[in-house]
Amino acid sequence: MKLRQIPEDFIVEEIPAFTPAASGRYFVYEINKRSIATLDVLDILRKALRVPGHEVSASGLKDKHAIARQLVSLPKPLPATFRNDAFDWSFVGKAGEPLNANNVGANRFAITARALQLDEVQAMHAGAEALRKYGVPNFYDSQRFGGGHRDELPGRAILKQDYEEALRLHLAVPRRKQSLRDKRVRRICAKYWRDWAKISDKLPRCRELSVIGYLREHPDDLRGALERVDTKLTKLYLAAYQSLLFNDSLNALLTALVPAEQLIAVKYKAGEMQLWRALDDELFAQLSTMNVPLLNHSTLLDTFDPVVREAVNTALANDGMKLEQLVVKGFDRLRLHGAERAAMLRPEGLTLDEAMPDELNPDRMKLTARFTLPRGSFATVVMKRLGTKGD
Repeated sequence: MKLRQIPEDFIVEEIPAFTPAASGRYFVYEINKRSIATLDVLDILRKALRVPGHEVSASGLKDKHAIARQLVSLPKPLPATFRNDAFDWSFVGKAGEPLNANNVGANRFAITARALQLDEVQAMHAGAEALRKYGVPNFYDSQRFGGGHRDELPGRAILKQDYEEALRLHLAVPRRKQSLRDKRVRRICAKYWRDWAKISDKLPRCRELSVIGYLREHPDDLRGALERVDTKLTKLYLAAYQSLLFNDSLNALLTALVPAEQLIAVKYKAGEMQLWRALDDELFAQLSTMNVPLLNHSTLLDTFDPVVREAVNTALANDGMKLEQLVVKGFDRLRLHGAERAAMLRPEGLTLDEAMPDELNPDRMKLTARFTLPRGSFATVVMKRLGTKGD
């Protein structure tokens, strides 16, 4: 199975939870984007309007390697002269406050799997039946971690107050799906790490220059340099580490509850996720109502089911972390927000189109899956289960 060979293979449409307010001060636009990250869209809009980054927001973050429709809010209307080839836009109304994740009701997907052989098509149909009946564990998938492996997450280093390591992971570790320009920046930083003057002289014009320039003038103020990283990006780093702990907790929970013969280990960027083949009625009922915490230092573990509590403690211990360490110190605008997330994900309206000849892969087939997910859930986890033989 091949996913995302072309942007049209991954189509996502936001189902908004947004009611226009005629007297609101924010202008809401629907953005239709192709092969560009949401954060890059927001940066383009910020520059076009010449406003601070916190004044420009989206209702959610959508995949770069896709065609996506979503809402953004701006403090001013876009000028009539504004143009951009990577996305289209249309005005949909005004809002009293900037949009956030609460303004997404759900997301509708159409995802095409390619390079399929006949047995893989059959496995996808069997997987669809299992998904409709048993759901799938509600893991965060690789894109949540920015293309990095589990040891390449700046959020962990920020929480441990290892600011140089956080900066190194941000500035000097290339990611597989970054642009050639971004990879070049990170290779230069890696080659001359700590020689801030040389890095500054060799870097092309890029957003990282402000951080390097600060380090050139203040080489001992690593925390101050980290403060100059885009706050939206730093928040994503923290959320990524929080998501890793959730995934590790969910893996530990499933290992404790689900018979080993019913589990399938599937690789992703941060390790492996355990997917179930099937669940008996009692276990299905238990998992379908079970939540796992998104941790911060004040999470009340005693309020969770004992088996969840044990799974969380296992995840923390395996990563060398303690609950009291999950607080961001020394940064006014950064918080790790605690929450709960369902252990089980059940796609709505899951259908498979008829398999067709694949024009990109001779002698193979393609098949499109269509379904709707709650906000914050990952369509690629559904596709992993569809592509996994259950027997």
